[in-house]
Amino acid sequence: MPIALTRSYGEESLLGNLTSDAILEAFPDVGIAVTNSGALRQDIPAGNITLGSIISASPFPNTVVICEVSGSQLLELLDHAASLTNGILQVSKGMKFTYSPDRPKGERLIQATLNGKKIEAKQYYRVATSNFVADGGDGYGIFKEARSIKRTGDEIVQVLARFLEK
Repeated sequence: MPIALTRSYGEESLLGNLTSDAILEAFPDVGIAVTNSGALRQDIPAGNITLGSIISASPFPNTVVICEVSGSQLLELLDHAASLTNGILQVSKGMKFTYSPDRPKGERLIQATLNGKKIEAKQYYRVATSNFVADGGDGYGIFKEARSIKRTGDEIVQVLARFLEK
């Protein structure tokens, strides 16, 4: 890798985007993949990437979970992420959101789009994330109210390694 894959707790990061994109590519039947910033513990330096550096960057034995949530639930998740109390959610390609962490709860999210289209409150979205987040970790309890939850058993470290190997 010609550049370092850096992480960030309070803003979008290269490692966060890459991890989310790797999950999205591994599960193409979902529209969005998200990674919690706290799951990324070390930058991956420029140069050859080893399995050891991937494990150091993502040291938890998290697995991918696919949740089907309504647009209103997704917007609530993004508003919680915008509080920055547990770090921002790192999102996959196609997903964009702007926010203001200084606004009150429920008003932090300014805009959210998927592939250029506004997130619709009554539409359902398939979101891939880690079992930690899907189980309500970092305050994302709304995932536990998903219309459906599928535990894939695929470890995120392995998903990331396969993606980088390509």
